[in-house]
Amino acid sequence: MEDKVSETLSNTTRCQVLETLNDRNRPVQVAALTEPDNAEEQLRVQKIALVHNHLPKLHDLDFVEWDRKQGIIKKGSQFDEIQPYLDNVSWDDPGGHSGGCP
Repeated sequence: MEDKVSETLSNTTRCQVLETLNDRNRPVQVAALTEPDNAEEQLRVQKIALVHNHLPKLHDLDFVEWDRKQGIIKKGSQFDEIQPYLDNVSWDDPGGHSGGCP
């Protein structure tokens, strides 16, 4: 499991998705996972990457449950396995976010 956790957390986008679920402790709209201050094209690219790459991987690992029709994600059955890693690491980025992601 540590290999899966390490691989998952090494990707900033997937890590930030998990941190969002960890911080909010409730289901999240997929649309809320993109940065609102990005240009329209960047938002489109981010959403494509989330829907076609990052969310399927997180879903396959059972870190998130993803309702594609409703566009909602929530903590999956294996979320507790990754949560300690999210709680014990910190980072800061120019957008003012802080948390455990690279």
